[in-house]
Amino acid sequence: MSSGYVRTINIAGVAVFIVILVLGLYHLVYMYDYGYVHGDEGLALSTAWRIYEGQIPVKDYFLSLPPFSYFPTVLMFHVLGVNFFAERILTAIYAILLVFASERLLNQYTNSTIAKCVLVSFLVPYGVLYWPFPSHHWLISILQLISLLFMAKGLTKKSLLTGFFSGICASLAAFTMQDQGAYLIIALLFIFFPFIKDNIFRKKLLISWMSGIAVVVFAFCFYMLPHVSLSDLFYEFVIFPITRYKSAYWNEASFTDFGVNLIGTSAWAKIFTTDPLYGIAFAIFAIIIAVIPFVATIVLFMAYLKRWDSSEKLGLLCAGVIAFIGGCLHRFSQTYIILAAPMLIVAISWALGRMLEHRLMFNRMLSLAIIMLVVFSGIVFPARVLGRINEDGKVLIHGSGGTIYVSAKGKDKLIQATIDLIENKVGANDYLFCTGYNSIYNFWTQRKNPTKFDGFAYPEWNTKEQLDELIVALEKNKNTFILLSPPIDENSDFYRYLTVNYRVVGELPWAFLLAPKI
Repeated sequence: MSSGYVRTINIAGVAVFIVILVLGLYHLVYMYDYGYVHGDEGLALSTAWRIYEGQIPVKDYFLSLPPFSYFPTVLMFHVLGVNFFAERILTAIYAILLVFASERLLNQYTNSTIAKCVLVSFLVPYGVLYWPFPSHHWLISILQLISLLFMAKGLTKKSLLTGFFSGICASLAAFTMQDQGAYLIIALLFIFFPFIKDNIFRKKLLISWMSGIAVVVFAFCFYMLPHVSLSDLFYEFVIFPITRYKSAYWNEASFTDFGVNLIGTSAWAKIFTTDPLYGIAFAIFAIIIAVIPFVATIVLFMAYLKRWDSSEKLGLLCAGVIAFIGGCLHRFSQTYIILAAPMLIVAISWALGRMLEHRLMFNRMLSLAIIMLVVFSGIVFPARVLGRINEDGKVLIHGSGGTIYVSAKGKDKLIQATIDLIENKVGANDYLFCTGYNSIYNFWTQRKNPTKFDGFAYPEWNTKEQLDELIVALEKNKNTFILLSPPIDENSDFYRYLTVNYRVVGELPWAFLLAPKI
């Protein structure tokens, strides 16, 4: 392949890369105070607030995830106060780290700027900006990408210190999300380390890496074990997630939930008719999301057959892809593939870069066509999302916890009415318990929850023992109001308890506010 072709492609890649980054920065600034993710964001904020107040996981509150993902938010609360502003600044930091860590890892495999455009084109519209809060999914992706980056640098420089830092990041990832975190540790042990040819270096690197893991495990034990038994930790972080969590109806596999099933429907036709560019961009990304786990797997197989890189670096890439695919299998749907995408897109971008350098014109043209489609969607999709937000209208929501803008459409327009009802009826020194996944209203109104449960759905999620524990907490704190969101089983023990002990003091189209009977 001629050097002129490579030079032209790289110059074009640099120009496109700059355009996408500028668009991403604009998107970040524009979106940082817009939108929210009702259930997950509420849990993230309320749990971080509990830790900020000195509460201990498992002992003082229940959540089936390990606690590390909340610590950065707690740190921001200490610096900027307990408010939405602190959380959104952290979200911006996550956005930058996600793109930076992905690009740096890809750089270990290719210098192709145009290949990096594919990576950034995907991460801009579907990166952390798609979820405007510091999600545990994005934090574990960042930690694991950095862990792989440290390990890749360790291979290149024969450095044991980078192996130690890789172990720290891998362990922190496991204390962020136990399943995806464990997948990477296991994959590195059985897929990456056996590929290292130098036996002496492999043993030293393994010891260094495991030492990094051990430091985090020791710190976690030092933090937790004086307050909580090992059996309670094991139940909450292992047994409960693989029993109650996995069996919940909202975690059922959804092989059609990729957006592809919308293509060709009347809803998509309406989008395509009124906004053709957005319709095309939506279709491209829906198809990409549906196929990237399979494409990433094929890429690894091809890379192994063609010997695209050293066996050590291929093993490292394979371990990362397996961990991220394992994480998205936890609920196989469009959302979870998007969350697993950063590592998968690294592998695919690398393959597209290799195809651009291929001697066959067909391979080069196919790669260039795919890159152009992805880049087109990466520019058009977020640009049109911003435009559609302006067209739909925004509403400023304000409460004691801060202010943000939300969509003027749908249920979001009821948020302010809910906040106003709570702040008018529930005293500043009273408590508020929200059923379902509505703890975001605890944060918005700064009314504390006296129970261990920021997410409570009985019997779909929580057990009878946890219901009994909840009732004990409510009995102990008689000045607790309840935001009750249907549906609720009228034959359940919980409903009978509420009927006897609480009365309705406020009604909304989607919920009731209950006060204790005096």
